[in-house]
Amino acid sequence: MIPYDGMNLRDARRLWPLVGGDVRDKQGTGEEVYRHPTLHRSITVNKRRKSAPRELTKALRRLWP
Repeated sequence: MIPYDGMNLRDARRLWPLVGGDVRDKQGTGEEVYRHPTLHRSITVNKRRKSAPRELTKALRRLWP
């Protein structure tokens, strides 16, 4: 289980592949795209920020075994 509600982007980036997701850079925009086979759409994140967006944290909580 994810131990807390808010998390930084570094932790989210480390945990995302553990739940079966894929992280890719958007070329030249400073953003990352988080994809997972069970999600209907991808999650785009500004990687200059330190905190992970709520949408990404909620997806991690749903996907975590």
